[in-house]
Amino acid sequence: MKEINVNITYDSTVTINQHALYYLAGVKPNLEWKLRTIAAHKIPSQEELIELELQKEQAERYINTQEGMLEVAKFTEECVSIFHSLQHDPSCIIDYLQGKKIIFVAGATRTGGTFLTSKLFEVFKMRLEDFNLHMVHDTLPNMPKSFPNEVNELPNFLFELAQVIVWIKREFKNSHIAIKKRTSFEYYLPLLYNIFGDNAEYILTIRHPVPSGFSMAKKKGIEVNSHCSPAWWYDLIESRKGLSGRKWDRLNCIERFAMYWQICYEAVAKNRNYKQKIKVVPYNKHSFQDLISYIAYKYHGNNVILNDFIVTAKDYKGTWSKDYMDNVIEQVNYHWELSRLKFPILELK
Repeated sequence: MKEINVNITYDSTVTINQHALYYLAGVKPNLEWKLRTIAAHKIPSQEELIELELQKEQAERYINTQEGMLEVAKFTEECVSIFHSLQHDPSCIIDYLQGKKIIFVAGATRTGGTFLTSKLFEVFKMRLEDFNLHMVHDTLPNMPKSFPNEVNELPNFLFELAQVIVWIKREFKNSHIAIKKRTSFEYYLPLLYNIFGDNAEYILTIRHPVPSGFSMAKKKGIEVNSHCSPAWWYDLIESRKGLSGRKWDRLNCIERFAMYWQICYEAVAKNRNYKQKIKVVPYNKHSFQDLISYIAYKYHGNNVILNDFIVTAKDYKGTWSKDYMDNVIEQVNYHWELSRLKFPILELK
């Protein structure tokens, strides 16, 4: 399904993301979550993939009907209104959401954010799998690698954020809490704070870069000793660190992941708004349980016990340089100290 262009001013065009269109057309969230799973280590069956493709084809046909076009038009009109509010009067977003508390979950990929998010849903007697994968999770809003340095990137980003806000109002209408998880939120935590202020919780998951990198490699089917990685890693790292292609070629998958990880957590410190309270949650059962218990107590939810938080011991030797990793962590720690953030002890698990 193609994105739909929307003219928001006489010289500015943004898009309704295709995943938002699939959401509007009723693609079943349970099926998308069944293909991904919370751990994201499952290989989808051919039958499941075919079923999802059939649903997407039906969704595309629906969007092109009169009923579907009216649904898109209504959603678009609301998103445009929120977009202009984000530009000119972001404080009114809280009123639009009727004072609903938002829990934002940030953190580099493979740091336990999805698992933690699923447990936060359980605290409020909801299921993560009942909510559209791309709206509640790691697709929208898309994070331009140049943000916040390029003003021309901002309109489309804000319009995608507007789509998420409209989705929140629609889908959490029976709850006093809404939950949104997004890797890359760490880049614009201050922007979220400028919109939602203390009406939201800002949670940051963090895990040692080595086990996180191994988990990412497993998810993508990449050999950890190889010089392979997703293309967007280089695009991001080159834009933030000015890394040469020659140096990049010498790094293995885990070392490349560590550079991405470093950029994520340095951004938290460099962009920090000192009024914003960020709850840093290291990857261990005790820290995750403390966070869940805190949220349950503060917002009158159910204290979910994390009996299914299981970490399997692994041997991470031989695929990465200890000096290299120590330097990455030391650099992040340095920036956190400058910003008066307490950097946690990270266990190699």
